[in-house]
Amino acid sequence: DKEFAPMAASTNATRVFWGTAWTSQTLLAREKRLAQEAQQRDGIQRLFELTADEVGKEVPSYRNFVANEIARHGRSHPFVRTQYFSEEIDSQSGFFPPARLALLQGEHSRQYNPQPHGVYAFLIDVAGQDEESGNSLTSCNSGSDSQSTGISGSLSGSGKLGSNSLRDATALTIVEIDLTTLADVSLHAPSYRIVERRLWTGVRHSSLFAELSALINQWQPRQVVIDATGVGEGLYAFLDKAFPRRVIPFRFSQKSKSDLGWSFLSIIESGRLKDWRELDAERGLFLKQAQATQL
Repeated sequence: DKEFAPMAASTNATRVFWGTAWTSQTLLAREKRLAQEAQQRDGIQRLFELTADEVGKEVPSYRNFVANEIARHGRSHPFVRTQYFSEEIDSQSGFFPPARLALLQGEHSRQYNPQPHGVYAFLIDVAGQDEESGNSLTSCNSGSDSQSTGISGSLSGSGKLGSNSLRDATALTIVEIDLTTLADVSLHAPSYRIVERRLWTGVRHSSLFAELSALINQWQPRQVVIDATGVGEGLYAFLDKAFPRRVIPFRFSQKSKSDLGWSFLSIIESGRLKDWRELDAERGLFLKQAQATQL
């Protein structure tokens, strides 16, 4: 308002707004509603709204492009809804609304050990260490296995649990990679099944390195992706030296975190990521964290 309104004042000039509204609180969304109200009063059209459906009828190549975008990202992806269908996403303020969480529901069981011929990847989010806490491992226990297990952190990076609820945690998510979807003409990308999670709170990185090394030797993941931002740099360096050409660092910045979030939504919305089906303690805590994650 501050930028546009004064420029029209001297001549009462007509103002034209175009673009995508995103939410009902944006300037474009408010002007859209004002135009609708004026139309209802005098019948003169002021609002011209097009979606991918209308454009696709006129331009077949555009229709095909949007169809591929929907296959890649999913129809409910915020980018698809706003940029191609002019839909506002106020109701999608949370990163994981119920419909998106439903898409994560898989049909496979949790795995406590690798399966023959399985292709796996490790995803590690590193927390700061607490030298005074010793080597205690805070864990969720589902009761179905004697191993110490835990929940992976939320997308922004922190798993919190029990008496250490104010302390950040290192989270490991193990995914099984399905390469068959590489042959899908629309996706050209692998799919992933979450099969296990582990959580460490207040563990020295020297001890954490030993435990992660043992798990890598057990599961033999094809790739290990690790948060190498800040305190994670040291743990990444140790793992990279122990397992050369297998460890991929991810460094968080404002841009990389944003890109990661949108890409992660695409994987979910296109059906390429599934969690195990049992609603045990670990998966229940993940769902609780996911519901609290904001865009």
